[in-house]
Amino acid sequence: MSDSISARYGDKGSQAAFQWLQDAKIDYDSSPYKKVQQLIESGRKDFEVAQRTLLDKKQVYEAELNTIPKGFVMGFLGFPKKDLSKIDIVIDDRTEAAFETKKEEAIKLR
Repeated sequence: MSDSISARYGDKGSQAAFQWLQDAKIDYDSSPYKKVQQLIESGRKDFEVAQRTLLDKKQVYEAELNTIPKGFVMGFLGFPKKDLSKIDIVIDDRTEAAFETKKEEAIKLR
């Protein structure tokens, strides 16, 4: 509270002979920000699950096509072989830099 008073009246406070107003501390409700944090976290979790599922499907596909009897038969019968090098997890430049340096900067909201 002393910080808010010094912000209004300066370091020495109000120098008035009579003070006709009363300062009150404003109650701050942080619940909307907590909800935003929960929404961001759930969106990140959903994205992570989707990426893991994609990588699991890729791994199973490669394993099935590269086994000796099954992969040969599937190739002989015309099962399409996809170029899986195009399928990878999604990252941006900032994420790639974080993986390389092993450091992540804090998210700035303003």
